[in-house]
Amino acid sequence: MPLPESHLASNVRPRLRRSRHLWLKTFAGYSRLLACVTLIGSGLLQAELVERELGENLRYVRARILPTDLPSAELKSGPLVLDLRYTAAEPQAATALNAWLAFRATHRTPIFVLINPETASVLLNLFANVRARPNVLTIGRNSSESTADVGVTFTPEEERLAYDALSPTTSIDTLINENVGKARVDEASMLRERAEKSEPRTADNPDASTTEDAKKPDPPVPPLVDRPLQRAVHLHRAMLALKRL
Repeated sequence: MPLPESHLASNVRPRLRRSRHLWLKTFAGYSRLLACVTLIGSGLLQAELVERELGENLRYVRARILPTDLPSAELKSGPLVLDLRYTAAEPQAATALNAWLAFRATHRTPIFVLINPETASVLLNLFANVRARPNVLTIGRNSSESTADVGVTFTPEEERLAYDALSPTTSIDTLINENVGKARVDEASMLRERAEKSEPRTADNPDASTTEDAKKPDPPVPPLVDRPLQRAVHLHRAMLALKRL
């Protein structure tokens, strides 16, 4: 039995108009968000980034100013270390970063975010207020101003030195692997050291061994290690080993 025209006019048609208005409003909001992400991803707002390969499909990106330095859509898909330590932020940075993370971070492409107390407060507040964000893990030096998901013990001075050590001519491996530059110990060097220690002192030169000790060079300075970055790489490798990626 068809509904009377009066019933359609008073009930069904107004509801359809309201539903259409709500749908258009939602679509407009989504379109604005997508436009923001696309604008950032197209490189129109992008400055020169620091990018490095970390192996096993993991990449490193350092952003100095947000949202200007958000990675573009051309960046190879995969797990990512996003370094936001010492990063400055414009007023709209938190909104843009939030949209970018929602667009980029997935189960197969997690984002490891490096932060510290010197990260812009608007960015720290974003991570503090969204603790249950899936596929995003913050790593860094904790303080009363910032608390990362994974805390790393690191003095401010050491972190600044490690952060500044990365340059266009620096291999990022030297900041991750603690055994880089370690002296090689083989059988020949061990026998030589043993012979030097067992050589007796003579009457002509009673201080021979003391002189030899004085000539030995100072031990090498331990390599500078970026511990938050190292922890991110270790977590990524552990996820690979557990077949979570």
